[in-house]
Amino acid sequence: MRWGTVALSAWEAQWLNNCQTSFGTNAGFLVQAESAGTHKTPKFLSNLKLCMVAALIIGGATFCLVFTIVPSNSMQHLLAPVSNSGLDLDNAVDIDLVQAQLLDFLNGEESVNDTSAFGGSLSSSFDSDIAWDHVIAHAETIPHGIDTRDFRTLGNAARSLFLLQRLISDKPESNSPAFNKRLNQTIGSLTEILFPWVSPTFPTIADMHATFESAKDPIGFVITGGTRHFFVIQHVILTLRQEFNITLPIQVFYNGKEDMAPEKARFLSMMENVEVEDLMQYFTKETSLGVNWSVKPFAILASRFRKVLFLDADNPVEVVTNSSIFRKNGVLFFRDRKLREHRFISGVKLFAHMNPHPTQYARTLGYVNAESDASLETHGMDSGFIAADKGNMGVLFSLLLASKMNSREERSATLYANTYGDKESFWFSTELLRVPYEFNHAFGSALGRLDEGMSKPGYPIVCGVWLLQTDPSSRNLFYWNGGGVLKNRDAAKVADFEFMNFTHAAVDYNGVRGGWPAGHCANFTQDGVFALSNAEQLLMERYRDIFRHQVKEA
Repeated sequence: MRWGTVALSAWEAQWLNNCQTSFGTNAGFLVQAESAGTHKTPKFLSNLKLCMVAALIIGGATFCLVFTIVPSNSMQHLLAPVSNSGLDLDNAVDIDLVQAQLLDFLNGEESVNDTSAFGGSLSSSFDSDIAWDHVIAHAETIPHGIDTRDFRTLGNAARSLFLLQRLISDKPESNSPAFNKRLNQTIGSLTEILFPWVSPTFPTIADMHATFESAKDPIGFVITGGTRHFFVIQHVILTLRQEFNITLPIQVFYNGKEDMAPEKARFLSMMENVEVEDLMQYFTKETSLGVNWSVKPFAILASRFRKVLFLDADNPVEVVTNSSIFRKNGVLFFRDRKLREHRFISGVKLFAHMNPHPTQYARTLGYVNAESDASLETHGMDSGFIAADKGNMGVLFSLLLASKMNSREERSATLYANTYGDKESFWFSTELLRVPYEFNHAFGSALGRLDEGMSKPGYPIVCGVWLLQTDPSSRNLFYWNGGGVLKNRDAAKVADFEFMNFTHAAVDYNGVRGGWPAGHCANFTQDGVFALSNAEQLLMERYRDIFRHQVKEA
């Protein structure tokens, strides 16, 4: 795919043979003999007449010295740096930009200044072969001990690993065995640096990907929760089965015995087509340190399903199957409320720091521009429902990176210190790896009752408890959290249940209808507020009846 050959003269080949004889296995060669007199080499060495490597063994350490006999200025090609407009021979290499351009290129982008492109980083001077050379050379220099709490450093290393995995996975037969061995060594090193917890659950990321590609159950639900949400988990399962006739398998993940009592886990496992899993049995090095929100991406990774519907939702199957976004990208995200809280402006600044070359799509998002425009939101994503296809290598890597962001050191120092919990990590990671994604067009909305006291003419206020989303294909209401009908979701006993009585919805289709004066109270224009239909009211009552008559103590 990207190889050239260098024909060596007889004396050059003899020199290499003598060097190898003299230094034996301690001599590390950048070129490997494929046949007599010819060496196969990366294109970044194809302009070099000769690369001679000698090894000196001093005090047990091996030092490799590289001597080159090159045509005039050809070393400039080897070190071809990058400017903000693309590959440029005169300035220092911007490796973040090189990675971004190569990822956009691999996503199928070819045109410069294509306003419809997802990434949009390509320039007229972009050369994919030169870009590969820079990426490989950089990846091989990333040391153990990098500070992954710095999300710019983390993103750069993750892109390096993702690109090398793409190179060896897409067309391994086009590379020489020696080069594939070299790539695998670097991939192994970077995996240990970034995701040391992948093993022993999976030997390698490639094995993980292959497992999901051939998954026996291609699609299923994942729910996370413990004793605290035992009743709500029951309700979601019963609602899926009874109200929507959904028979897909369900996996419930809890995080150790302290999270869910054994008798409650056994109770849930007796429900129809439900498996209950202790997440600490997967990715143990990190999940043993996980709490609350942080385990979400790990549960999605641990699930045996290829296409995971992670939910606090009631009927996501139709939403996903009808979604052109999910069919195109293999991932579907929903927006949070269009809500600006100054305390989270640090999250916007974090995004700018960690992502010096945002995608063209990201630059259209209010969150990304919130530092310069005080009318824009500092909440980006609602992670109550996520659809992800782990058979898509890019989506799988974005989940790995989201998991890293939610690991103990990274979440404490960076993610949770600047954003509200886990939610932004899913799109942050996808953006950093330039994996194509889109948000549902509508913003988070409210389901509840009219507040006559707070409302003003033309701007009614609807107050609820939980967030409401709309179906991206039909604009129908798409309830989450069991319809939100249970007012006290943390109730310890069935006898303690209290219910919400909903009458209205306030829906924000475009982010311009109004604001959020308090919590889940939406102050929208009149055309965004409407009374629930009779069918919707009856559905809410059936939700309440499931809690009243079918949800049980363990």
